[in-house]
Parts: sequence; structure tokens; C-alpha cells
Amino acid sequence: MTTQLEITRFWNEGVIKCDQKDYTGALEILKKITDPTSKVTFDIGCICLLAGDLSNALRHFDVSVKKDEHMVVGFFQRGVVKYQLGRYPDALEDFSKAYSLLRGNPVIDYKQLGMKLKLYDCEILLNRAACNERLGQVNEATRDLTSATEGKSIPAHSVIDDAFSTLQCGQVIRLYQLPSDALFRPPGYKTDHMEKKNYLGKAKVLSSVKDQDSYAGFEGALKYPRSPSPTRKTVPEEVKVPVDSTKRPKSPIAPPSKLPKGTQYQAIFDFTPSTQWEIALHEDDIVIVTEKGTDGWFTATNTRTRQVSFSNQNLVSPLTLCFLCSRD
Repeated sequence: MTTQLEITRFWNEGVIKCDQKDYTGALEILKKITDPTSKVTFDIGCICLLAGDLSNALRHFDVSVKKDEHMVVGFFQRGVVKYQLGRYPDALEDFSKAYSLLRGNPVIDYKQLGMKLKLYDCEILLNRAACNERLGQVNEATRDLTSATEGKSIPAHSVIDDAFSTLQCGQVIRLYQLPSDALFRPPGYKTDHMEKKNYLGKAKVLSSVKDQDSYAGFEGALKYPRSPSPTRKTVPEEVKVPVDSTKRPKSPIAPPSKLPKGTQYQAIFDFTPSTQWEIALHEDDIVIVTEKGTDGWFTATNTRTRQVSFSNQNLVSPLTLCFLCSRD
């Protein structure tokens, strides 16, 4: 069984190998993890895709989205693999699933989950249009490209205009793919302390400076008289201000008896909400979940801010542990 320290080390070394284009070495290291998380499994699938091993890429993306059913980028990448395998109906289904998981949001930012990537809805619609074009559904492809054009946000989305021209000419739409460095990475606070550091530096041998010594070596510690400690200054009585205990500021946190009853979770990352319906979190915040919905969302109360709002169940998944961890 791989320990947590080994998982972090193998994971970090694997993505570094991938950044160096050593896909074989990256896969050898990552496959040392006996029970990989959905993020690590996703990374293995991406590296297999970069290496051209579509069958193994598909197998690992299957495991990744099974472990995390709300991973938008996982369904997106699996759709890319199925498209390259010629399984256009299955690819269309995965791209549609990824689009539905956005829940109307134009973009999802994976930075706080450990990956420098923003996945836009127009990019998913572009790939869905490519599948519809392959299936001979030109009207559906045109509709997807029209919606994708309205959602363009960055200069790279000019490929959507090119796809329109390609469709009108009766040619094959080029599939949109993620950059090669779109991988989940272990948190920096875990990898920063993995390498041993020599804080003392390399030892040096010094020669004796005493005339009576005929050898090179150390003289030893010398005793010096201790300097007197500085005199402590006290505040004069006439300067002291009496403290009225009745005017002390109240604590911003209400007594525990006023908190709602539910399951407690602890935030392990800061989280800034992208919408007004999501709850804001600081690291180590305690939240109480009072209601869990069947659609993957729940109602929670932040005990620090008293904010009552919604959060995605994916953030507290015992398999991914992205932002919150259970205290039960």
C-alpha cells in the first residue's frame, strides 16, 4: 500500500517527467501508486493520450470519472479519446455530459484544484459540433457553433470562427484539445518540504592562529562573561488606563448552541466563490452541512462567517478531498 508521502512524491516526479516530454518515465513513476486518486488517474490518462496510447488513456479516464462523477475535464478528455477512436456517438455523449456539469457557468477554473486550466463552455460546444458534423447532423453542429461563438472569451477562441468556415465548406471540423501541461499537480505546501535542505552548509577546517600551537585544528569553545540583561521598563501608574470589562468587544463567533445541527467539515484550502450562491471558505474553516441534495449540491453554514449557502458535493468527496475534509 502506497503511503501518502510516497503518493505525493511519485505524483510530483511523474508530472515533472511529463513536462520534460518523458512520457514513458512519467507513466513508470505514476503507476507505482497502488490506489491512485481521481486526479492521479486523470493525469495518467492524459499522459497516455500524449503518448498516443488511446486504449490505456480511455481506460484511465473511465476510472477517473467513475471516482469523481462531477469532473468536467475528465468527461471532456474522455470525449477527445473516443473521438480519435472513431466512436463519435459516445464522444458526443461525453461532451454533452461535460457541458451539463457546468450548470450554466461559462467557465470552470481548476487552479485551486491543482491544475492551471480554465475550461470554457464554448470549447466544449466546439467539440460537440465536431461530433455532430461527423455524424452528419449539420443543423446541430451549426447550432453548437453559434452558441460557441457567443461564448468566446480569449484570443485562442478564434478557432471557433475557423470551424464555421470549415463547416460551410463541407470539411471536417478540427477538434479542440487541451495543452500538454494540463495536469493536476500535488499542492505546493506538500512538495516544498520533500527535498532535504542543508541549512548549516559544508563544514570547513580552520587553522589555529595561536603562535604556541604547532598543529592545525580547533581550539574549542571559549567562555566569555555574560553581559547584564537590560532593565525592564514598567508603565508608570499614572499612565495606566483602567479597563472596563463590560465594554470589551463581543466575539464575532456566536456560541456553539446557536449553530445548526449537521455534519462538520473542515476546509483545507481557501475558496473564492464564482457565483453568489456558493459559500466562501478560508483554510481551516469549519462548516456544518445541514442538507445534501441528490443532484450533488448541499446546504452548508460557515461557522466563522455565518454564511449559509450552497456548495458542490464534489468538494467534500472522500475520494478527492479537494477543499473540505470530514471531521466526523
